[in-house]
Amino acid sequence: MDDISRLRATLLKWAWWLLQAVVCTWLSWKAVLVRWDFGQHLPLDGYRSTRGLFDDWLLIQYAQLDRHFHPVSAWDKAFALAKTMSFPYFLNAAREQGIPYRTAFTALYVIGAFLATFGLWRLWRRLTAIPSRKADERGVRGWRPPVWFWHLAFVFLLFSPTGVEDVSGIRIYRESLLPPIVMLLAGLTMAFVAGFLPRARAPYDRRWWVLSWRLCQWMGRWGLQIVLALALGGVWAFFWFIKESSVWLAPMAGAALLASAIGILCTAFHRDGRHIVVRLVAMVAAVAIAVTPLYVFDQGDKAYRQVNMDNYGVSIASSRTEGEIAGFFQRLYNIRSKDRTIKQWAPWSVIERVYQISPTLQSEPALMWYMGAEGFLGSGSWDGTATKDMGVWSVHWDIASLRLFRNQKETQKFFHKVNQEIDAAHLPQQTEGFTPSASLGPLTWDQIWSLNPSFQTSANSVLYWYGYNINDPVKYVCSTNPGDDASVTRHKLAKRCETVAKTIGEKVPTSTKDPMVKAQRPYVARARGIIHDYQRYAPVLVNAGIVALGLALLLALAWPLRRTSRDWNRRGMALWGLFLSFGTCACALILATAWITYPTSDELMHLHSKLYTVGITPLVQILEVAACLFLLQSIAQTTKLIWRGYTARLTVRLAESPIWCQPVTIDWPVPPAQPRERAGHPKPRKVRKGRRHHPKR
Repeated sequence: MDDISRLRATLLKWAWWLLQAVVCTWLSWKAVLVRWDFGQHLPLDGYRSTRGLFDDWLLIQYAQLDRHFHPVSAWDKAFALAKTMSFPYFLNAAREQGIPYRTAFTALYVIGAFLATFGLWRLWRRLTAIPSRKADERGVRGWRPPVWFWHLAFVFLLFSPTGVEDVSGIRIYRESLLPPIVMLLAGLTMAFVAGFLPRARAPYDRRWWVLSWRLCQWMGRWGLQIVLALALGGVWAFFWFIKESSVWLAPMAGAALLASAIGILCTAFHRDGRHIVVRLVAMVAAVAIAVTPLYVFDQGDKAYRQVNMDNYGVSIASSRTEGEIAGFFQRLYNIRSKDRTIKQWAPWSVIERVYQISPTLQSEPALMWYMGAEGFLGSGSWDGTATKDMGVWSVHWDIASLRLFRNQKETQKFFHKVNQEIDAAHLPQQTEGFTPSASLGPLTWDQIWSLNPSFQTSANSVLYWYGYNINDPVKYVCSTNPGDDASVTRHKLAKRCETVAKTIGEKVPTSTKDPMVKAQRPYVARARGIIHDYQRYAPVLVNAGIVALGLALLLALAWPLRRTSRDWNRRGMALWGLFLSFGTCACALILATAWITYPTSDELMHLHSKLYTVGITPLVQILEVAACLFLLQSIAQTTKLIWRGYTARLTVRLAESPIWCQPVTIDWPVPPAQPRERAGHPKPRKVRKGRRHHPKR
């Protein structure tokens, strides 16, 4: 191929890439506009926002920051720290900026889908740039996915059913923030880790324009790493206080730190021509950037706790999982008792035993009576209603009903004395059982095995979108009719609807005859279509992921295949790394969900499994995209290897064929003989004028 043909092929290749990029970008932008319009017209669940006393309505009250930080009623004082504050802060920030809730929520999904796609693109691209000592001549080194695939992955994440679903999409509750925030975290983490992977370096060039260009590249690359580090630490701190159980995503953070450390060490010990001092300085700078997210997260955690310390006198994030009340129940869970079951972690016999040895608890007999007689929110006896972790809520309810303490500091001080007395009594402890968290009761291995139905329900919800649906907009109207609920009145519900509308910055329909309800029905029908399509193709994607993991494992174990293409093998190992880190997070959350939700009715188990595991779905989607990427590369690699092998065998056969390749005798002209020079008398070298000739010694 001559130079003109090579230039023509290069220009055609770049023109085709540019055409794909322009068309796909335009289509992605249209998809964003469709999703934006879609998010603006979906209904919001105003009914649950005013009826969920300890869930939706509690966080709506938290969003009124002046009232939240200066509680007046006994109810506000007792439940001020029951839940974490990231979602109320989000509602308050959007309201202060004049941004309606649906606009902010849709924008969060768009940004999350974009950053998740960008992070996977950067990681997949940087895996190709890792230097190797032996270049691969047979494989397709540096294979890159087509442009349209990344845009398709972006749309796949953008229209996730979690954004249009009944429980996690249209509900004004903290679980709604989990899918987009997890997308943000996963994308930022992958992009951040990719920046520390080793890369091949160009040879040194002293020309000033080359040095200037490389300096700009270096500044842009490390500047991007610093921005990613700051953003990653901030988003982690925000995610940590969305729920009290946010520790389930810690394996992904640990895997990111481990991968970053390995990349930094490999870069430092790779001999790329730089002086050892330069490599040492670069390693120190990389380590400083790698620990920046931890520093930002730590500062965010301290700032959050300092706000609680300034307003409540205690630095705990949640009184249900931290502090002395949580410590009181942790001690109850571990005291030996024959009455403990899979459903009742703190039986009444244990509480009576603690009451007998605690003078501080005996000083408040009304609290003991309320706990035994009222149970969970006054619905019955303790053993019959205060099951699982509901005992913590029951104690908060009893404290608010009796108005025992003036603030959180007094409450923590009271239970601190009770805990000291329990520790001093040295009650017999539970020796059997296991618990994934101190705030959960221990279960035996037989009881853990009996949680299998909840495991299956959560896995089906995460992998196959089972149970995802959206109802008619009439069911989400912020009705002022109390119905059978005697604890509220029509006037109280009307005031709550006004508070919800003011908090989210949007109008909430209060009647089924509102024109908004009729206008929302077409969008609800489209949302059902989206959910149905995702449910239909979910088995195909899950099976594709299983096949991709099997191929990656085969490639890692088979030495000849692994030597075929290092780029292919690296991406297979990256796929397994994503699977192990994401899978560990998913297993931890599913286990904790089963610990709380089972045994219960099938309807409640499906509802709770879908609600509590909604944060796993973005990780599953990202893993499915990575699996499809690896399958595409496997097809491209295998096809090219087969074609090269076929052409090689065909060339040998043609060379050995007597028909196509016949021997030819060529009479080459004999060159004339040249006279030999005598040994010992070399021909003298010509010396240019003006220059001295120094003979060789």
